Formats: sequence, structure tokens, C-alpha cells
Amino acid sequence: MKKKQNQKKQFSKSFTPKHQKTYDSPYSMDSDYKNRPRIVIAGRPNVGKSTLFNRFLNRRLAIVDSKPGVTRDPVEKNAFILGYPVKLIDTGGFKLDRDHGSDEAIMDELVVEKTLETLKNCDLIILVLEVGEITAKMKNSSLSYAPTGIR
Repeated sequence: MKKKQNQKKQFSKSFTPKHQKTYDSPYSMDSDYKNRPRIVIAGRPNVGKSTLFNRFLNRRLAIVDSKPGVTRDPVEKNAFILGYPVKLIDTGGFKLDRDHGSDEAIMDELVVEKTLETLKNCDLIILVLEVGEITAKMKNSSLSYAPTGIR
């Protein structure tokens, strides 16, 4: 029993930056928990969703680039946030304005469809917005897709 506790602490420390607080948790990082809360990170393209996803995981799992549109499919990973097991999901950027008819617009529409499907099946949404760009149109558009009770 003592050996398992030491392994858990070592695992936690190896993936936790020195400046980040570790949390004592009744949950084991070695266990595979069923029915983890599904937390979706959503927002417009290139606002930092994948960077935030990677920060929560303390490793570079999602590809990050200065060019918008790198994340197309949702990326799911089991994680621990504040000591609690969750399923964290990074999504592609949600473009409100698209050039209809182009190949890029077709891809953007598929990304939006996948993001909407992911949002419908989540327990919590982390909406990432770029400071200085929040408009009434964006706020209303984003909230119109939120599950009932979230608005």
C-alpha cells in the first residue's frame, strides 16, 4: 500500500511544473474511471484552446500553431483537474463567417459539425475567447449552442 502511494506521488510530481500546486486526491491516477465528467474546450479559431488543453495535461498532446485551423477533429484525453478525474476534450475552432462553396468552407463546416456534436454530449464547456474581440454577436451565437441549463 505504501509503495502504491509513493508511485502516485512520484507520477504527480513528474507531470506537474514546479510552480503548480499538487492536490491530494482520493482518486488514483492509475485507475480508469467510468463516467468521467466531459469537459469541452471550445471557441473561435486560434484563441488558445489547444494551448489550454496542453496546459491542463502538463504535456504537448494537441498540436499548436500560429496558423488557425490546425485542430480539426476533437482530441480527447483523460485528465485530473484539481485532483478530480475528468475527460478533457479539445475542439476545432468555431468559425462564424465562412466563404460558402470553397473547399475550405466545406472543411470548416465539418469542423463546426464535429464541435457541435461534442458540445451536445458534454457536461461542462470552457469557452475560450480572445480579449478585445468579444461582441454581442459572438456571445449570442456561442450561447445559442449551449445545452439547456448552461445559458
